[in-house]
Amino acid sequence: MRRLLLLLLTISTALSLPLDGYGQAARKKDQLRMTFGAKAGLNMQTISGGRYFEDSYKAGVSGGAFISVNRYRHGVRAEALVKTGRFNLYNGNSHYNTIGIDVPVLYEVKLIDRLWLQFGPQFSAMVSARSSGAGGNRVDVKNRFRAADLAAVGGLEVTLPYRLVGGMRYIFGFVDVNNTNYIYATPETWRNKSIQIYLGYRFF
Repeated sequence: MRRLLLLLLTISTALSLPLDGYGQAARKKDQLRMTFGAKAGLNMQTISGGRYFEDSYKAGVSGGAFISVNRYRHGVRAEALVKTGRFNLYNGNSHYNTIGIDVPVLYEVKLIDRLWLQFGPQFSAMVSARSSGAGGNRVDVKNRFRAADLAAVGGLEVTLPYRLVGGMRYIFGFVDVNNTNYIYATPETWRNKSIQIYLGYRFF
């Protein structure tokens, strides 16, 4: 009888170990994980849909902070970024330099280990726009653009060693940002498009 009880106790202990390990793994997967960091990179932006600007991507910069809340393979990312852009006019003699703010709110899905798919909306605001001509003059042209923009974002981000992250995303604007109806008899439709490449650091 004593041997039978000892055998049952041994079997019960052996069975409970993997079950307890599985339970701990399941609880770990269900835990929320918050990540905060900073990022900076290249902002290649253009305005398409008309004959006023060259439809070609010109280099600017983008940088700011991000915060993510994840649970296992899914999560949400919110960012606050400042960006610069340059738009060449078709006349070839001048261009616009702009400063804007981007606030993307993205859904994250882990595709494979360290690789995340990100997609969602982005809200943008124009802060400054100045025209630079051949003579070097700088004219405020912010009133030629609508102040707010709404875009769709899609991209990939990889988690790197040493708390680094790197990624690339494509941004397509939905809003006609042309505010020059008071200037031209036949207004054009201007839409922002961007390709962003960045490197970031996760503080935690």
